[in-house]
Amino acid sequence: MSSKQRWPGGYVHKQQDGQPLFIIERRVRGQRFHVSTRCHNLRLAMKQLDRFEADPLGYAPEGEASEAPSP
Repeated sequence: MSSKQRWPGGYVHKQQDGQPLFIIERRVRGQRFHVSTRCHNLRLAMKQLDRFEADPLGYAPEGEASEAPSP
């Protein structure tokens, strides 16, 4: 039985200092992603999940979201 706590974007990793770390776990176009949001609370992690879903291949937890490519 898994002890990982789940959230809508993936799972929560408990760090050594006890703080939660939100990890995005997704499969996009056949490619698996396990990416740290670098967030310690759900509200900020959900914002990072929105950024990831907008551009999974260009996602980076730091900085601003890149503009979506024009059609």
